[in-house]
Amino acid sequence: MNPVIPQIDPADTAWVLIATALVLAMIVPGLALFYGGLVRSKPVPPAT
Repeated sequence: MNPVIPQIDPADTAWVLIATALVLAMIVPGLALFYGGLVRSKPVPPAT
C-alpha cells in the first residue's frame, strides 16, 4: 500500500490569503472607531 500524500490546493491557498486580507482591511477602521469612541471632546468656551 502506498501512502496518499495530500496535495495543497491553490484555490484553498488563495481563499486563505483573501480572507486574511479582508480581516486586515477591517481592523483599521475598527481601531479608528474604537479610538474615536474613547476620545471625549471637551466643550469649547464661547468666543467673546
